Amino acid sequence: MTLGVRQTQTKTCAGITVNGVFPVSPMVNHPADNVSNPMTGATEAQGGVDPAGRPMTPVVFVTDLDTFPGNTNPLAGDWQFGGTGIKPDQVFGTWKAAVSTLDKTVTPNVVTVTPDADPVVNNWNLDGVCPGPNCPDPVPTPTPANEGYGAECRWNISSLNLTPGHHYRLYFIVHDGDQNKTGGDTGQDCVFLTMPGSPPPASPTPTASPTPTPTPTAAPAQIVKGTTTLSGKNIKVNLFNDTASPQVLTGVSFNWPQGTNGNLTKITFNNVTIFNGSTGGGTLTIPPPPLGGTNAQRTMAANTCETLQFTFANNVDTNVTHYSGSATFSPFGPVAIP
Repeated sequence: MTLGVRQTQTKTCAGITVNGVFPVSPMVNHPADNVSNPMTGATEAQGGVDPAGRPMTPVVFVTDLDTFPGNTNPLAGDWQFGGTGIKPDQVFGTWKAAVSTLDKTVTPNVVTVTPDADPVVNNWNLDGVCPGPNCPDPVPTPTPANEGYGAECRWNISSLNLTPGHHYRLYFIVHDGDQNKTGGDTGQDCVFLTMPGSPPPASPTPTASPTPTPTPTAAPAQIVKGTTTLSGKNIKVNLFNDTASPQVLTGVSFNWPQGTNGNLTKITFNNVTIFNGSTGGGTLTIPPPPLGGTNAQRTMAANTCETLQFTFANNVDTNVTHYSGSATFSPFGPVAIP
């Protein structure tokens, strides 16, 4: 079972950019474990979804069939209708996390979810550290087919805020650990139940209980610093223009380890020389002097990549932390390099 997305990232022509890192409860005991109130990684708004937009973490969607306006849609609380998924209170057995990648090198853009390596098989052993206060339910009889891995997600009725006497539809979504099906490798099911107890007096103005499913927050338009290569006498920085407009390189500031690299002798952008000289002291800011090349030659079109290259007199220090600087674009502004 995939418990959640631990990292979201974007793939562009400039390389891979990590957008966020999110905690997912690890397995501590093998071959089976359990954890209460599990950490389930990125939310839907943070990109923790499969290629179809469904939440990757196990969730239940709740529809109160007695209080939705007009009671005309028994699916009103489902994911497809803007319901809010509720994560489990406890998980048992085996699970793992995943990485979600938005690939912008293809049109239309594609989301892929890559789960981590499999844990050891547990063969329907869900006990973990049981016996103890938090033990799993018995595996259903007849025992489901043994595919090597088994897990249980538990939602406590008390945490779902159900109203006594009301009728409910519960819709579950879980994802398995290989994600080898188009659009997301998922299992879905639903059950109907009546909450025991006497219903409260009817409200004169019943209102819908769910809130809309969060819409994934769009990444702000930016210039993405991608792969940095330090080899021989050169440092190459790949840049991706993820904005909707052309960006003109108007300035460069760079600091380097003078003792190892020696003097900076040349800077190129998209194979056009924008600085040619021999500058020492381990620092250079342009302007002044003015950048070489024309504005057109220093323009990076929207949704394209260009390479900014620094050339030194000696072979360069290969520790990227020994460098700092920025490349300034108009109208975007400065981008930290390398």
